[in-house]
Amino acid sequence: MATEMNTPFSPDVLRGPQNHDTRIHWVTSLNKDLYERYARTTTNTWQHSAHEYWEGTDTKPTWAGWRKRMITQYPSDDFLYKQWLRFSHKVEAQIETARELETGYMIWLDADVEQTSQYTEEWLREQLPKEGEIFTYLHRDNYPETGWIAYNLNEMQTHTFLVELEHTYLGNKIFRLEQWHDAYVWWQAYKSVSAMYPEHYRVRSLMDMSVSKGEAFGRSTLKSVFRHHKGPRKDRV
Repeated sequence: MATEMNTPFSPDVLRGPQNHDTRIHWVTSLNKDLYERYARTTTNTWQHSAHEYWEGTDTKPTWAGWRKRMITQYPSDDFLYKQWLRFSHKVEAQIETARELETGYMIWLDADVEQTSQYTEEWLREQLPKEGEIFTYLHRDNYPETGWIAYNLNEMQTHTFLVELEHTYLGNKIFRLEQWHDAYVWWQAYKSVSAMYPEHYRVRSLMDMSVSKGEAFGRSTLKSVFRHHKGPRKDRV
């Protein structure tokens, strides 16, 4: 197995908000096959435009850089490389877009999410993290549903969390975890930074805790606007 790689970053805690940028940005990831199967339909229901990360293309050199770094660690046909590559697109899109934006709010929305009704700006801002919160998300036992994550890029702690998440992938820490898919890795990275400084890494779940069954979007405050076509539901889009 490859040795862990050093990165120029460290997850040092930086206190307080960076600024008060109120702009909202969206980001998602796509690939050609899934776009033709369902994402063309679902993303066309969105009333917002999104930063699009296309898997398997070199349209953004910094994103392609993740692939180039890991191919030096593992041969392209190596099992670990394939697993790393399979689950890293979504995370890379979030990290690199946040790095480009620097401030404001960044909402990750899976490409298999359909918008079923129009939202108002007031409703949308209610779903965003408040000052002092680094993200809102959909909490589940074991690990969250990561089809929606709204990041507060005005908080320095958000960026230190993303640094820890990036290092989990680029430093090969992912293969020391029990599971390798993005939702589990994402949650473990958050638990790592928040365990040290819980008061500085506050988050908020959008789940309706009075509802105990059903998929996460349908049990959250998002249910009036978004429907997640997860798993076999994709084929019915």
